[in-house]
Amino acid sequence: MSRLEDLRRRAKDHLREQRRTDPGAKLSASQLAVAREHGFPSWPRMKAYLDRTAAAGADAMQFAYHSDPGYYEDRAYGLRASAEDGTPGAVAAFARAGAPCTPGGARMVVARAHGFPSWRALRRHVRGLPEGGEPFFRAPTAASTAHTRASRPGLRATTPQEVLDEALAYAARSGRVEVLDALVGHGARVEADVYRGTPLIWAASTGRAAAVERLLALGADPTGRGSYGGKSHGRQVTPLHLAGASGDAATVKLLLDAGAGTAVLDGHGYGTPAGWARHSGHPEIAELIEGRG
Repeated sequence: MSRLEDLRRRAKDHLREQRRTDPGAKLSASQLAVAREHGFPSWPRMKAYLDRTAAAGADAMQFAYHSDPGYYEDRAYGLRASAEDGTPGAVAAFARAGAPCTPGGARMVVARAHGFPSWRALRRHVRGLPEGGEPFFRAPTAASTAHTRASRPGLRATTPQEVLDEALAYAARSGRVEVLDALVGHGARVEADVYRGTPLIWAASTGRAAAVERLLALGADPTGRGSYGGKSHGRQVTPLHLAGASGDAATVKLLLDAGAGTAVLDGHGYGTPAGWARHSGHPEIAELIEGRG
């Protein structure tokens, strides 16, 4: 099941819940609620993000969080220069994109690496970031800053708590294991509930096993609850609920080995981790969880 399909299912679950008290509730309102729970201003903005991720590959996509278009111009220039010098990685990037080693071709390679079909689409997205971009827009900068500070202890930590917590959630969700220690060392909280989910919950929900393992080592609670899903559906879930729903066996095993409860119910009192896995189309994961019960 794709991430978008999973979110569509969550929106329908939300709608069913709403219609218990409001028979006239609309799917569009539930889609908006799900999008906002994930930090997006609208369902179309969230869908556009997921489409870009699918096009570039979740693990390969480079996130466009620099709001200065000149940054991407520099990237394109450097990429073309490297390809002209015969650098294997740069040459391969042009080959994968089927683009010529020209200024326009380099821009196309950079745009596609960020999940956009064209240079114009990338620039349009970048210009709109400060006014209403994707969630975690501020977080990558904070993550990079923390990583720099880790290597330069003399720097003072001046990042606001909210941004540090967002950065940790972003890093966990994106699998950026190399910055987790630095962020926690500079004050990011492993149990902070950012965008309706702790860092461990976000890592579990996206199948980032390495991030899950590191967060557990940093003190994250394998049974800690978060508000993933919002007040009306999926509330008070544990990392194992989300790992089960994601269908990632490695993540599930890490949480089980760390002592995650297999019989714990979600906030509604009727959903176990195995139940979430089975409902999301992962019967083998449900059996794995139940086998540890």
